[in-house]
Amino acid sequence: MPTTAEDHQSKHPDLEWHQLPTPEAHPRYTYRGFQPGRSILTTGHFRSPGWRPFTADTILDNDVSIPMRDGIKLYADIFRPCSSEGGRQTVPAIIPWSPYGKTGNGCLNYDNIAPFRVGLHLNQTSGYEKFEGPDPADWVPRGYAIINIDARGAGDSEGNMVFWGQQEAEDIYDAIDWISKQTWCNGSVGMAGNS
Repeated sequence: MPTTAEDHQSKHPDLEWHQLPTPEAHPRYTYRGFQPGRSILTTGHFRSPGWRPFTADTILDNDVSIPMRDGIKLYADIFRPCSSEGGRQTVPAIIPWSPYGKTGNGCLNYDNIAPFRVGLHLNQTSGYEKFEGPDPADWVPRGYAIINIDARGAGDSEGNMVFWGQQEAEDIYDAIDWISKQTWCNGSVGMAGNS
């Protein structure tokens, strides 16, 4: 099955299509590398001195593959309470969907978007938040999972970047469906964001 982008390209062969640069090659993209794996962020953990510390033990699963119906893989960083491991407790999930990077990666973050961190003091954010998304250091202690996904074509996620439209709606649907079926999720999945 062709992707939506491939379908559009076949219908409009006269249009120019450009491949975006890789995260490593982009001049304004903060990139920490593709690092699938798990970390435990213990109470008191902070990304760097001055950043907001975590107030609850937190599981961080980096670069988790989320399959889409057309075979494309999107990658997510998943933060959740340690108590959600092994079925001891299930938690609701919050997705801040955007192409702006995940977990401090990306072309937009509070350190480079505007002067003085847009009015946010360094200790008000953990550095693990996705731009315009909920900070896992705030929401995991409240009993939520935060799912920072790189949308199609962003970061290390596969495919061609799309904005709005059917392809993005299908990707969001597929991501919500996948998340709701994880053993640590109670089936409730919400979305959050500013713009």
